Amino acid sequence: MALESIYYISQTIAVAAILGTLVALIVQMRRADTLARAEITRSVATEATYLQHALFSSPEAADFMHRALYTDAPLSDAETLRFSLSMNSLLVTLEMATMMTVRGYVETITTPRTKSTIRQYMASPRARAWWAEVRITHFAPNPAFCALVDRMIDSAEVQGT
Repeated sequence: MALESIYYISQTIAVAAILGTLVALIVQMRRADTLARAEITRSVATEATYLQHALFSSPEAADFMHRALYTDAPLSDAETLRFSLSMNSLLVTLEMATMMTVRGYVETITTPRTKSTIRQYMASPRARAWWAEVRITHFAPNPAFCALVDRMIDSAEVQGT
């Protein structure tokens, strides 16, 4: 065997080793991406669950949210602020989940579940009135999200009639 033949064989083996390494790196990157997406999805779900739990964590909190969402009873200034902050937290959670889903950072199942929860809140006339006020002042920089919430409100109104 000539020295030139050994050289070509060694070059072929080196190319195969490089290609094998590249394939292994691609597989590893995909696994890491899948694991990262799963962890972010878990984190988003956990945070949303904690938020929901905080809103209804005590009989007083549950009574307040029920009164704020499902009755026409007037709210004090402090209760109005509390309701506004609660709704803002819920909508920001949905906005972040939607943005992360669009970017492929979380599993796609996250957003429909969050939308379903928010749709239940938006069935409340008080929540819809709150949205009409803050839509322009707080959420206007994201018109796609505003349109999404508007569709959810339309859906909630149709289901409510």
